[in-house]
Amino acid sequence: MASRVAPVAEVDLLEPGQRYQVKYDGFARADLVADLLATGQASTNFVDWRGEPAVGSAARHSAAMVVGRGELNAVIARPLLDLSQSIGLGHFQPIAGTWQALKGIGLPNEVRLYQSDGRANQLTGVESRFELPRNPVFCISLYRAEAAPDHDWAAAAPRTQINFGIAGREHWALVLPYAGPVFLMHNGEGGWERVTETERSVRVPTLEGFGSGQRLFLWVACLRERIVMSTDGFAEDLWVYERPGRSLSIPQGRLRLTHIGGQWMFSMFAVKMPTATIDSCGIDAGYDTTDSAGQVLLQLQRRPVKDGDGNVLAEAVAEDTTAQRSDLTATQRAWRATIEPYTYVQEGFGTDPETGEELEFRTQVSPELYTVQSGQYAEVIDNGERAVTELSADVMALESDHPDDQRAVLCELAVDNQLGQHSGIEEHRRVNVRLGWRMSDATTSVADTMSGYVVEPPPMTEEGGRTSLRLTLLDPMIRLRDEKCDGRAPIFDGWPVIDVFRWVLDRCGLSRDEQNLEDTGTELSAGQPERPLWRVEPGRPWLELLTEVARFDHGAGIFFDASGVFTKACPHCRALRTAEDVTRHDGGADGACSSTIDWELYTRVSEAGDAAGAGEILRLERPRLSLSALEDYANYVMVSGVDDGGVPVAAVVYDPESMYDPASDRYVGWRKMHVEALEACRSQAAVNRLALELFGQLSRRPEHIEIVTPLLPQMRIGQVIAVRGGEDVGATDSAYRVTALRHRLDRTRDDAEAAVTEIKARWIADGV
Repeated sequence: MASRVAPVAEVDLLEPGQRYQVKYDGFARADLVADLLATGQASTNFVDWRGEPAVGSAARHSAAMVVGRGELNAVIARPLLDLSQSIGLGHFQPIAGTWQALKGIGLPNEVRLYQSDGRANQLTGVESRFELPRNPVFCISLYRAEAAPDHDWAAAAPRTQINFGIAGREHWALVLPYAGPVFLMHNGEGGWERVTETERSVRVPTLEGFGSGQRLFLWVACLRERIVMSTDGFAEDLWVYERPGRSLSIPQGRLRLTHIGGQWMFSMFAVKMPTATIDSCGIDAGYDTTDSAGQVLLQLQRRPVKDGDGNVLAEAVAEDTTAQRSDLTATQRAWRATIEPYTYVQEGFGTDPETGEELEFRTQVSPELYTVQSGQYAEVIDNGERAVTELSADVMALESDHPDDQRAVLCELAVDNQLGQHSGIEEHRRVNVRLGWRMSDATTSVADTMSGYVVEPPPMTEEGGRTSLRLTLLDPMIRLRDEKCDGRAPIFDGWPVIDVFRWVLDRCGLSRDEQNLEDTGTELSAGQPERPLWRVEPGRPWLELLTEVARFDHGAGIFFDASGVFTKACPHCRALRTAEDVTRHDGGADGACSSTIDWELYTRVSEAGDAAGAGEILRLERPRLSLSALEDYANYVMVSGVDDGGVPVAAVVYDPESMYDPASDRYVGWRKMHVEALEACRSQAAVNRLALELFGQLSRRPEHIEIVTPLLPQMRIGQVIAVRGGEDVGATDSAYRVTALRHRLDRTRDDAEAAVTEIKARWIADGV
């Protein structure tokens, strides 16, 4: 087998210019649809009072409606009374009292159900035979007389109560007392509780009873996981009930109305909603987006209509309408959102008492729309390979540092410049470096070491007129540091992590050929439409964002490999993880990280598997490091966050042996804490996961070895080594994972350390 004769350094200097170049930057803009409609930056279709398209000068209403009290900001299809249906006695079954159906008065097809024999202190009421859909919109019109003079207010306070969402048990009750404000009750695990009223803009008139000719229209809906009520169809007068940190919903179920206080009357209305379309104004991208080949993105924050099993029945949609619009400039794009309501129909629950015909109940429920985000990925073009100038013959010395904290790879080159041939080298030139050996059979064996950019090329003249050039190279991470958000970036809430990386890397001019990205299936957390979690501030370096996103994705590592390809992978073994194995990539011997021995290094030839092969150790050290002094060790990890309702969540994981057991080899005697408070952790499950992952990384025995061996340019961070013949330092029969490398070559020396690789590795297992 051929043996190594002399070290080789191949250094290529590329001509100025980038092979891959951003032709169009890409952009994104997220809009709160409620604000667009309020400010006239978006338009919608119009309908008449029946929900039909408005014609001529007839009174008209916008088909899209903003329910904007507080932070609702929900855009829905406008709810209108469905006056094509007569909801009468056949739709309800009496609970108590005598009921009459009054027709031909009031609104078209309205049926007023009149309770005619109510007495003081007596409860009367009805219950629907039909069911309302999940999270419905419905309207009740109430008439009620004053309580009789002999009514016993202490024994039976006069009131009207509307129970809705009756499914297996009673869930919700709206109470309208004769004295005091309207309030909402919820029947939960602890029984009936009053729900907090958080926003209100209406004063319900004449609560003690409605005067002659007066009646109250009371609308009820569930919007943005809050119960919302109104007296004018959610236009202006409404009030909102919610429970911070909890989502409210109304199950599919029946409706019950009861009353104590004498005679009363009500009408029940189903709801009709038109299909609403919303057209954006022109959204300026700053370049001709139709000329760009970049992928168009269009995303919505929305809440769909679902059935009781969680199946989606209807949801708002959007499309890019740039090509159909004639009012846009060359640099503008536009979109159209459509909110089509879901029609709920129930049959066979009863018959009309007058005609004997089978009854039908029909109503509509609207999806909700909050934000529309439009944009485009960058277009990156390939200018072709750059011409190359070889510096190999003039390389005098080289040191390539591959650190263990995912910082950029740093390479220092000393180049002979005796004839001034390299004095014109300037910053930002791309350089590829390969190291290896010339073999005894006249072949050359080299491996990629790094690909980066010149950042410091100061020529220097030394004693005797000798001239050299020292070049400092940094890998392309410097580009991600210098590329910054210019304000035209997406809000990344809810994005798959892999899509975040692709959008940013494209924007920074890295071709997809220069991206090697794992896909763990992780999606970023999402805040509220008004308060997103992953908005990138203008001026923020993209590297900062990618580092934060990678950390959220199970602590991923990000780095440029030896050939200059951006890689997102396991921070320990540097393999691409999957959704199935990502939680087991902890760097240990028992997880998903490979623990197969890649290199067997030896202190003496008798321990070598192949005496002619690579692997001899020139120096071996096992540093004595105190557990209590290391920054990359912790025996107590706490992670905290805040959930969507503003409630704090936290998780703690700790190693009791390290803290309390003097006999343990991990004993410290006190807590060495690692604490993180992360806004992006929005649930208990998220803080639990991150705490366990961090503890798995930080609590392992922090034992390292440091090795110097003849140049091994093929070695990579994340590989596993074993030491043979390391008994003197206690390193035999253990596996270590490489965490850092440094390659050094100096052609001015002729000793054993003229071309070496310095290795730092961390213990992962015994008995190899």
